[in-house]
Amino acid sequence: MNKDVIPLKPMLPTLQTSLPSSNEWVYEPKYDGFRGILTIGESHSTLISRHGTDLTTQFPEIIKSTKDFVISKNLPLILDGEITCLTSKYCSNFLHVQKRGRAISASTITKLSNQFPSTFIAFDILRYKEIDLLNTPLDERKSILSTLFSTIVFSHPINIVPVPYFNQPNEILGEIFLHFGEGLLAKNRKSAYAPGKRSTDWIKVKNWRKVHCIVTSWNSENDYFTCGIMGKDKVIKIGQVKNGFTREERNALIEAIRSNGVKRNQTYTIEPSICIELNYLQTLSENTLREPTFSTFLLHHTVEECTQKENGHYESSVS
Repeated sequence: MNKDVIPLKPMLPTLQTSLPSSNEWVYEPKYDGFRGILTIGESHSTLISRHGTDLTTQFPEIIKSTKDFVISKNLPLILDGEITCLTSKYCSNFLHVQKRGRAISASTITKLSNQFPSTFIAFDILRYKEIDLLNTPLDERKSILSTLFSTIVFSHPINIVPVPYFNQPNEILGEIFLHFGEGLLAKNRKSAYAPGKRSTDWIKVKNWRKVHCIVTSWNSENDYFTCGIMGKDKVIKIGQVKNGFTREERNALIEAIRSNGVKRNQTYTIEPSICIELNYLQTLSENTLREPTFSTFLLHHTVEECTQKENGHYESSVS
């Protein structure tokens, strides 16, 4: 990374279970990728992750697209957005983005950029020419961003695009659900940009998928519960969960496992009997879940109902 570049830390949304709804808000799809700050200058451009990692080399097609902005003479520019590998207009494959971000050798980066091309979804503009826009209301920043993109003559393929945004959540919620998008962002029209701060001026609501599964064990050292679904003749592990429980729910589950399970080292194992519902974002490799979160106990379910077939849309390679 160029030592003269001091990347801004991105403003962060607050996770909630429901969206605000009034004329004070605009709504955007939430993409499942890497948050990135894209700085475009006359002689060089940089792409820095939320945590300060330089990803400029890993996503060369995005950097190549910055040349179209250089030609427009609107520099310097700082754009906030999401690094994605789009599977549809409203959905990004996080595993592909993750694989891209981990690539090191030039040959691997080239191979993956052809196999899983990336797109930078720009949803905010923080600097335009010599103007610092951090204290400019979001509405005005959106207008400047829209004007900027309308003046660019893009080469093909286009790897930097503006985020679509809407005045009402119902204009986009159906599409996000249909395309398995990660969720929706609501942003206050009058909000300034607060670098590195998590703010209730930006609200995120996730498009959770659900799976009915069986608790098989609890590790007293790390406090994770292991869960699975019924296969043909055994329970198939699908992940571990720690978050989402109230104190009372966690204590009740631990007590049930301790009373009925078998302890070996720090792990209590229990025969298939306790069914719960989990929220999750997507299925990762080896059928494990991304961001599993406890939803509720399924007191009237049997373990035979916690199968891949009964779960319907649960995506798994298990046959």
